[in-house]
Amino acid sequence: MRSMTGFGRAAGENGSWAVTLTVKTVNGKGLDVQLYARGIDPALDLALREAAGKALSRGRVEIGLDLRRQGEGKGLVLDTELVRSLALGAAGLVAEGLVEPRLTLGDVLRIPDAVTTSGMATWSEEDTAFVLDLFAAALAEVVAARDREGAKLGEVLRARLGELEGIAARLDALRVEALAQALEAARRRIAELLGLPALDEARFAQEAAILADRTDVTEELDRLRAHLAHLAENLEEAGPIGKRLDFLLQEVFRELNTLGAKCRHPEVTRAVLDAKVLAEQVREQVQNLE
Repeated sequence: MRSMTGFGRAAGENGSWAVTLTVKTVNGKGLDVQLYARGIDPALDLALREAAGKALSRGRVEIGLDLRRQGEGKGLVLDTELVRSLALGAAGLVAEGLVEPRLTLGDVLRIPDAVTTSGMATWSEEDTAFVLDLFAAALAEVVAARDREGAKLGEVLRARLGELEGIAARLDALRVEALAQALEAARRRIAELLGLPALDEARFAQEAAILADRTDVTEELDRLRAHLAHLAENLEEAGPIGKRLDFLLQEVFRELNTLGAKCRHPEVTRAVLDAKVLAEQVREQVQNLE
């Protein structure tokens, strides 16, 4: 069992580049990889995304990559043509008074790709391999953190499922009592409406059979226990289980809603509400699982 929350970091130098990599993962419905790096080689971009997809199956993955050129040849290159084109294009806006007429150095530095380092064109396959090795180390930290968090979540989920199973047992014990009370209440109401001291037992037996069929929750309880057992089994499985658990919890809520609607016994209603609170707590934790 693995959480979707984790963080990893790796840094190193290979003589040409000083590299710092960070990987942060949070909850997400699917796998969403976001790479924050400027001007990197397209092949490296693709390789990082593929590596993230192999290591992680679900969650938002935010990759931060900082590259700094080392050694001789390091310098800044100003794209004067880009700056000149932007200045000319903004002339109309200046004339209308919509923007300031002066272009400062700070403005130039904030223009994407206006200023780059002279070493970016010397990127090599060896540099890509070096960055991927660092990325693997950062991903290993992320996976370890997600495993640790997943183990903690597993303990909480097992405890909550144990409580739900206890409530299911309590509901089963209340089932016969609830039906008996429903039949007795129906007998009294019919007698009051008809104004009779006694009822035709044969006729009431027919009505009682219909009422018992409508209020019997045996099937709902059986399905509820089956879903809880399935949840417990999935908690012991390896690999991504978050989506399966979420689906099973939808089925748990469906049975609890039906059970509560069919049986109006006060103790049953209270037990169903308790079970819904616990099931919601389980669902909140399941949202964190891969």
